[in-house]
Amino acid sequence: MLKQRADTIKEFEFIQAQENSIHKELKELLAAAGTETEEEYRWLADLSSEKHSLEQQERILFNRLGENLLHEFYILREESHELSKIKSSLEEEIAELKRKTNKESENLAETVYEISVLEEGESHSRLLYKYHEQKAELNELSREWMRYSLARSALNKTIEEYKKKSFQR
Repeated sequence: MLKQRADTIKEFEFIQAQENSIHKELKELLAAAGTETEEEYRWLADLSSEKHSLEQQERILFNRLGENLLHEFYILREESHELSKIKSSLEEEIAELKRKTNKESENLAETVYEISVLEEGESHSRLLYKYHEQKAELNELSREWMRYSLARSALNKTIEEYKKKSFQR
């Protein structure tokens, strides 16, 4: 019986040593993967598997579509981004011109009001001159706004045609 007990104790110590060794290996494995828990490790393993699958799908697509077509796609995507930037820039300029036009309209309205208040004397002729001057500025700003508006419209049309052309290939 004493021998059985000694064997059981040895077996228990062996199992405990194995358990400690397994825990140590698990900690080393988690540390190597940069995780703290088994759930994080499994999540990273799933992500790695998904990444591998996507890379495999990319290789299959690359083989099917050919290098030239994918290269063209990437070029078109970059050009589309550039056109979007240009469009944004033009829209900002148009918005600035609208603000200027509104400000000039306000100035014109003030001038018209001043003219109506001071219809006689030197100030009338001076204000009349100022009125015509601001009216000319407003007309010039309106023409400039129209040019930008037409440019934006043409750019939008070009982008749409480019997208249609690109995706029809």
